[in-house]
Amino acid sequence: QNMATGKTRKLRILVSSSNNRWEDQTQQLVRNQPCTREQRRLGPQSLRGDAPQNSLRLLGDNAHAYACFRGFADRERKYCGEWASFYHSYSHAALVYEVQAAIAS
Repeated sequence: QNMATGKTRKLRILVSSSNNRWEDQTQQLVRNQPCTREQRRLGPQSLRGDAPQNSLRLLGDNAHAYACFRGFADRERKYCGEWASFYHSYSHAALVYEVQAAIAS
């Protein structure tokens, strides 16, 4: 619990995919959590807040680059309920700062 705001965050269990029945049940439980459903409703992080997508035009006719970015977008859309996507190269210090900022909010 955040002592300053009183907000409580629930722990979400993230597991790898396998044929393990317990893990399958756990993943189903995670998918049905209200916080997971809310993240799915909000959609991919890169599209939140009307983030402009016009910089993708800079890819021009580079089919490989376009396919890579399309893959990023598809995976982000598929997993946005359970996972956060990071597309930037962070130093360790910057990543720690980002995590602390997210926890503090």
